[in-house]
Amino acid sequence: MVKNMQDLSVRIVRHSQSLDSTRRYLTDSPTPEGLAQTLKSIDDGDLAAAIELCEEMEGKDAHLQGVANTRRQALTCLPWEILPDPAADDQDEAGIVADYIRRQLARIKTWPATLEHLATAIGPGLAVTELVWAYGRLVKTVDVPGNRLTAHNTKNTGVYVLTDEEQTQGIEAVGPKWVVHTPHARSGYALRVTLLRATAWLWVLKHTCRADWAAFMEVFGQPVRIARYPAEMPADEVTMLENTLRDMGSDLWAIFPEGVELEFKEASRGNQPYEAAIDWLERKQSILWLGQTLTTEPGQVGSLALGRVHDNVRASLTLGDIAKEATVIREQVFEPMCRFRWPGARVPVPIFQRQAVEARDLAAEQLDLEKFRFMAERGLPVDSEVIYERMGIPPPKQPANVV
Repeated sequence: MVKNMQDLSVRIVRHSQSLDSTRRYLTDSPTPEGLAQTLKSIDDGDLAAAIELCEEMEGKDAHLQGVANTRRQALTCLPWEILPDPAADDQDEAGIVADYIRRQLARIKTWPATLEHLATAIGPGLAVTELVWAYGRLVKTVDVPGNRLTAHNTKNTGVYVLTDEEQTQGIEAVGPKWVVHTPHARSGYALRVTLLRATAWLWVLKHTCRADWAAFMEVFGQPVRIARYPAEMPADEVTMLENTLRDMGSDLWAIFPEGVELEFKEASRGNQPYEAAIDWLERKQSILWLGQTLTTEPGQVGSLALGRVHDNVRASLTLGDIAKEATVIREQVFEPMCRFRWPGARVPVPIFQRQAVEARDLAAEQLDLEKFRFMAERGLPVDSEVIYERMGIPPPKQPANVV
C-alpha cells in the first residue's frame, strides 16, 4: 500500500528517450541454435526478448500476423461494461461503487488503448501498463513498451521496468502503480509455457522452408535463353551474341559451342516439399492460436457440423481470454481505485465484463421457419410469444390507451 499518493503522480516512470528507441532485431538471421539461446535468455530474466521476438515474427509473417490479430481482436472488439459485484450483501452500495468506476474510466482517454495493449500479452505472455494517480484518483494509463521489461538481475523473478535512473535493475512492477498481465502464467515462472515458444519453433522452420523455396525457384523457376554457335565463329561475333542475349532481358542466359548440352536436374514436380511444408506449418500456427483451421485453411471440402465444432473451439479460447482479462482488471485496476476512494472500508469491487456475442445458428433458424410454415399450412395455432422468442425478434410494443 502506498502511503503517499502524491508520490504516484510526480512523474510518469515509463517514458525514456534513450531506452524506448533501443531495438535488437532478434530474428535477422534465425537459426535453431540462435532461437534456443534466445529462449534460454528469457528464462534467465530477459523478459524484453519475449515481446521483441513475438513482435518481429508477426511483422515478418503475414499468416502469423493474421491469426494473432484474429485471436486478439476476438477479445478487444467485444463491447464491455462495468457491473456491480453480484456477491455483495448490499447491492445499493455495490451499484454506487460501480458507478464511481464508470465515471472515472470515462474521463481517462487512454483507457481504450490500454485494453488493446493488455491484449498483446496473448502471445508473448506479458504486457505491462503504468497507472498514473493524482490525489487518490486514477487519471491516466501509460502502456509500457516490451523492450523496457526485465526480471530481477540475480533471482530472475518478478517483472521490473527499466528507467533512465534505473537502467540496470529497474523498478519492480507491483500494484498499485503497475498492471502486469500474464495470461499464460503457470506455477513457477510466468513465461515458461506461452504461445510464443511453440510459435517461434514453427516460425524458424517456416523461415528455412521459404529460404530454400526461394533458392529453388531462382534456379528452376526462371527461363533460360540458350544460343548455340559453331566452333569456327569469330570471337567478335561471339561477343556480339553475348551482348544480344544480355540485352534481351534480366532472365538467365547462356551460350555454348555446338555439341555442348546443358541439363538442369529438378525434383519430381509431383512431390515439391516446400509448399506442402509451409502449408503444414501454417496449419499448426492456426491450431496453436485459434484452436482450429477451418476459418484460415478451409481446404477443398468442409461440413456444417465441422464448422460448428471449429467455431465452438475458437469461442472457448475467447471466453478464456475474457475471463483472464476480467480478473487482472478487477484485481489490479478496480480494487486499488476502490481502496483509495474508500480507505479502510471493505467495499464490493465491481466486475469488468465483455459482452460476448453468440453466433447465430442459421440452420436452426431455417428449421424453425420450416416448422412454423408447416403448422400454418395445417391451421395449427402457435403462440406468438414462442415465435418471437425463437426468431430472436422483440415483440411489438402495446399501444398506449387513449382516454
